[in-house]
Amino acid sequence: MIEGGTSQTHSKIKKFIKRTTGTKQNEIIKIITELSIEYLKKQIENGANYVQIFESWAGLLEGRRIYKFYY
Repeated sequence: MIEGGTSQTHSKIKKFIKRTTGTKQNEIIKIITELSIEYLKKQIENGANYVQIFESWAGLLEGRRIYKFYY
């Protein structure tokens, strides 16, 4: 979402995480979480028997950031 498309280096999101405050990061995570919940609810309401969420880029987080955003 922040990269604006696919990326090999993920430089925009890495810069964003390093340059923004915890408050701004938390706001964005909250928005993404709320939108994801609404999307999944709609999928279920429209007949999905199963839904799955997975994140394949979490390994890009470094050090203490992985605990802040992943756990």
